[in-house]
Amino acid sequence: MREQASHAQRIQKTLEAATLKLASVLTDIMGQSGRAVLDALVAGETDPERLLALIGPRVKAPPRRSAPP
Repeated sequence: MREQASHAQRIQKTLEAATLKLASVLTDIMGQSGRAVLDALVAGETDPERLLALIGPRVKAPPRRSAPP
């Protein structure tokens, strides 16, 4: 369990270094929506609208907060 938390923290730090603040939209970046976005990023997706479309309906972030700037 501790190893999983440390793995998630490393991913979060890497994303923040790339100015991707996924954790400000998702409470669990390793959850279903977080993994979908991470998979798309790894596959080379850069379109903010397509990434936003991967976030599930249960995410409680306000639309303005999760929308691209």
